[in-house]
Formats: sequence, C-alpha cells, structure tokens
Amino acid sequence: KMHAEIEIAGDFVVSFLTDLSMEKIEELHYNLSKILTDRYEGHWYPGRPNKGNAYRCLNVSSAVVDPVLRQAIRRSGLKESQVTSYFPENLSVWVDPNEVSYRVGDRGPTETL
Repeated sequence: KMHAEIEIAGDFVVSFLTDLSMEKIEELHYNLSKILTDRYEGHWYPGRPNKGNAYRCLNVSSAVVDPVLRQAIRRSGLKESQVTSYFPENLSVWVDPNEVSYRVGDRGPTETL
C-alpha cells in the first residue's frame, strides 16, 4: 500500500549519489526503504493523503540532515559527509499516498515524481 511511493522516494534520493559504488547505493536504498516503511506504519492515510504530510517529509540541507536519512546512512556503513554533499541545498521530499513530490530551496516549485 505504501511500498510503491517509498520505492519512488528511495530511487529519487539515491539518484543524487553519483560517485558511490552501486553496492553502497543499493544498501542505502534498502535501509532507507526499510526505515520509511517502519516509520510510516500507522501514519499512512490513503483517504486523506495530506494528513501526516509533515511527518512523511525528508529534509536535507547543509546544516540539518533528516534523522531518517541519517539513520539509513549509518546503517549502510557510510558517513554523512560521504552522502549529504551530493544533495542540493534545502531538499524536501514528501512521501504521501499516491504521490511523491520534492522541492529544492525554500521557495522553489514543488515537483511531482
């Protein structure tokens, strides 16, 4: 029920990691997907997709790394600095029922994946 959206979000997040080995990218994708699945259990409302929207948002900036992404990075045996430098500044990814969207910057347009 939420697995397609989590897969899309994971694919998008790891698409930025151009210089890591395929093995590390796949491991990070797996760990991120597992953590998101566990986290969203009980917070997934297909009939009301905006409910819990902020809870299902991943944020990455030079100052703050989302705790979910931080946990996936560590479980994958990577350092934050190995991963976060690839992301654009102020990246937000929303994983909602039937839609995965993102925004780069505080005022950028929101795009649907």
